[in-house]
Amino acid sequence: MEKRTNDLLDELTRCNDATREILRLNVAVTWTFGTLPIFQGTLTFRDDTLTMRQVNFALFRTLSGEGDLSMKGMIDEGCGDIPNAEKETVIVYLHHFFRHARDREIKIRVMTCSRATLWLCSDKYKKMLIDGEDERLGLFDVGHGPQEIVPSPTYTSYLPAVLEKYSR
Repeated sequence: MEKRTNDLLDELTRCNDATREILRLNVAVTWTFGTLPIFQGTLTFRDDTLTMRQVNFALFRTLSGEGDLSMKGMIDEGCGDIPNAEKETVIVYLHHFFRHARDREIKIRVMTCSRATLWLCSDKYKKMLIDGEDERLGLFDVGHGPQEIVPSPTYTSYLPAVLEKYSR
């Protein structure tokens, strides 16, 4: 799937050299294919005719909770959640994606957080993603990562409780 993501970023660079931007990156963690937790992302961008395009599974990575039914319950409950170790994995996946976008001079305007990723909207995780303050992940150039991280409208009613939980 990493080859698909890189090919997609290459094509996005080719087809819209003028703006080179992802308008929206929508991320989510779902439980799919029976027993696999999946981190996935959908891209919205404009092509060379400035027509809006959407590509599903632009990010598609499995998490390590294979067969872990308690993790399935966490993902499926309310707005969903994942264990802390998996959150670190998601952060690493996103930084990897951001670096590949940065290498192609692609900017990401907005990252929308859906199922089991609302925790990314807390200041703690925004700093990791936007400012690159987590030294383990290396620095990330401001201006190429998401300029804004917002919850999906589907989950906004859950946001106050989620932010309270992760602001500590």
